[in-house]
Amino acid sequence: MKRKKYGFTLIELVIAISALAIIAGCGGGGGGSSLNLPEINYTPISGVPQPVNDLGKMICQEQRSVVTPGGNQWAPGFSWLDKTNFDESNQLQEIVAEVKGSSVFSNGVASIRTLSTNDQSRVLTAYSKPLYPTWAMNGYIGSDGTTDAGYAVEQQIATALTNAVEAAL
Repeated sequence: MKRKKYGFTLIELVIAISALAIIAGCGGGGGGSSLNLPEINYTPISGVPQPVNDLGKMICQEQRSVVTPGGNQWAPGFSWLDKTNFDESNQLQEIVAEVKGSSVFSNGVASIRTLSTNDQSRVLTAYSKPLYPTWAMNGYIGSDGTTDAGYAVEQQIATALTNAVEAAL
């Protein structure tokens, strides 16, 4: 093939652009991709009013909104760079403010106040957990787990939102 003025062929240019497009869609934004995300695995807390579980599910959804699943070459998962970007942003404070301003939060807190001290403790413990285990905890890489970096950010989000609930009680 004849080389053009810039030292590469049209085919080489197309391959390079395609590779960049694939790389851009594979991470750097929390593993975000155009894949259909699996349903979150929220397990309702038994013996509590529905608003308590609605708030628990919201806490899980906030974790999922930041840390998306990965586990293959198309969606490699949440990286340490993603965690650094999250830590350097104001996103955690924005998440807490958004959740605190919702009716789900106020209804959940009002319902938690009606619970016994033991049940309140059980709820706060459930809220404070990361959404998914790490791939190492699972023993394999898959969308039902996350990276160590993803787990750390899920823990930050869960802790911050649990602290906000506890402060509102």
